[in-house]
Amino acid sequence: MNFKKDPVMLENLLSSSNTYKRGISNDQTCILTCKDRSGNLYVKPACIGRLETADVEKCLQGRFASDAVLVTDSHNAYPGFAHKERIQLEQIEVFIIWDA
Repeated sequence: MNFKKDPVMLENLLSSSNTYKRGISNDQTCILTCKDRSGNLYVKPACIGRLETADVEKCLQGRFASDAVLVTDSHNAYPGFAHKERIQLEQIEVFIIWDA
């Protein structure tokens, strides 16, 4: 999904309060967020629904130096991307604790 070509779709997803599905679904926008060692931020809507390796590639391909280390959560979209880019990948298990 290209949000530049269809910004109304992104606006509808962000403002819609009458639809909700549990878990990852086509009602949710995946926002790819990165920060480098210099503190530069990269924030971009990557896809609607589940993140795939191709989505990561579209957003981040060619942006890493050969000695870069990509640190991510444990999502399975990142290993294929790191392998193609020939960069080191460190994945961290993320636990979310909801305080009710």
